[in-house]
Amino acid sequence: MNVGIRAIDFAVRNRIINNQFFETYLDTTDEWIRNKIGVVERRYVEESQAFTDLAYEASRKVVEKSNIDVLSIDLIIASTITPDHQNVAWYCK
Repeated sequence: MNVGIRAIDFAVRNRIINNQFFETYLDTTDEWIRNKIGVVERRYVEESQAFTDLAYEASRKVVEKSNIDVLSIDLIIASTITPDHQNVAWYCK
């Protein structure tokens, strides 16, 4: 059995929220956020988009990049801290 990672990719949205946005309503600065947290910008999806939309886009890019037949894929691993539905546990048996 051949097992291995064939390709890795990602998908992000174009809506960028930078640290200056938070300066407007929090007692913070861009410099403080960068130095203490290390965050420069955040990417937000639109209300109509979900994690699975991004996962689909990234998966499509992986298939194209790796030049493999979609039907030969047994498993795709995706990870997020913002799932489509909260408090849902998925189990494989």
